[in-house]
Amino acid sequence: LNKNNTEILSLPRRFCQGQNRQEERSEAHGMQEHTPLLIAFDLDGTLWYPEVDTLSDAHTLRPVDGVCERTGITRCMGVLDEYGSCLRLMGDSEEILSELMDGEMWDNTLVAYVSRTTEIESAHLCLRHVTVARSGTTMEDIGHHSEIFPGCKVHHFRNLSQATGIAFEDMLFFDNERRNTADVSKGLGVTSVYTPYGMTKSAWEIGLRAFAEAKQGGGRRHVVDQRDC
Repeated sequence: LNKNNTEILSLPRRFCQGQNRQEERSEAHGMQEHTPLLIAFDLDGTLWYPEVDTLSDAHTLRPVDGVCERTGITRCMGVLDEYGSCLRLMGDSEEILSELMDGEMWDNTLVAYVSRTTEIESAHLCLRHVTVARSGTTMEDIGHHSEIFPGCKVHHFRNLSQATGIAFEDMLFFDNERRNTADVSKGLGVTSVYTPYGMTKSAWEIGLRAFAEAKQGGGRRHVVDQRDC
């Protein structure tokens, strides 16, 4: 437990290095049986980079096309401001969002974006333009809800629960700031993943595993720390 009495879970390296395949297959089956009903992502430093409030005013932002290395298809790869700074997806964000869009196991799962930025208009503009699939599907298309406004994220999640009717214990949250994961996990009981390196496959897998373990055991992993992966 940390000084706030919040559980910090650092999973062993074998979870990130792919050892003990039989155990991983068993855990994967458990994860499929316990799928979050809502998965929420922070934006700045979690799904995209740089932070949206470092860009120039919203009216100066414009989508920029590029050739996706993974698919070879030209599409919107980011949003450019008047000084040449380009906001784009980071880490494994595109692959994870694509999985949520296409994977059958996620048919009953809602996707939400949760941000405390003050640049609300710019954030929504970026969601409308940045694509995550060859079909031109945007981040906004994939998301079912967005809560973008300054303040403690407990308020964002209360709004999500009220809008969707989904209990906090059925939500999974990824954020690159520890204060946010601590607030939401301690205050509401949402399984929360601290992602200091943004969305990576290891953070994604650790989060799904932690959520499944919490549901199986009737308890809750409050904060999952991926720094040791």
